[in-house]
Amino acid sequence: WLRTQQPALLHAHYASGYGTTAMLAGFHPMLLSVWGSDVYDFPYESRLKGWLLRRNLRAADALASTSQAMAQQVRRLWPQVGDITLTPFGVDMERFAPAPVPQGPGTIGTVKTLAPKYGIDTLLRAFASIASQVQAQLLVVGDGPQRTELQDLATTLGIAERVQWAGAVPHEMVFGAALAAEIGGIGVGCDICDTASVLAALDAARAAHGTARILMNIAGIGSAKRIVGRDGSPAPLEDF
Repeated sequence: WLRTQQPALLHAHYASGYGTTAMLAGFHPMLLSVWGSDVYDFPYESRLKGWLLRRNLRAADALASTSQAMAQQVRRLWPQVGDITLTPFGVDMERFAPAPVPQGPGTIGTVKTLAPKYGIDTLLRAFASIASQVQAQLLVVGDGPQRTELQDLATTLGIAERVQWAGAVPHEMVFGAALAAEIGGIGVGCDICDTASVLAALDAARAAHGTARILMNIAGIGSAKRIVGRDGSPAPLEDF
């Protein structure tokens, strides 16, 4: 395909797998973008993988990284590397447009997998260092293998009451989670036509804030029936 189409540029993402493919293709010019595990994990899994990763980096005509930290990691792997272009992730400016500064306590937030490589522990320590000087809360959106450890760290640092753990949130709900945090709540998404989805959302809300009283005004339902039984249990959503 490369021989017949002769593109102006070959852009390979991930310096490990696809970087290897691009290196073996021998096509130039070739831009190689690093993404994370390809430079943080892959080269340390074996000497062979480390050698291969460095070879892929050297084969590229230009390198790009989505963060300064990853660019520094590339320099650790290949000290002789030249320029590395920073290409930060884009932002939906309509959904995440700057808003007026809210009155009262603000929110500092992060959306990331709770794993060691992402430095959430560093964020917690940084927040703890300024907690006594600012009126703010910390919102952590995401889940992962380090969640319990990070929650224990927040307790040790004395900031547990000012940290909200929203858990894994679908992309379309991230903005909702941020808005909810402004009023001391959490954002949860669900399919209102699916009982399991609704119950999971309610369980998440109850775990964060205790049992809730919910007022519902429902019109246009398919059948006349009690929404809640005498024992307090809800009728199956599928019935409506």
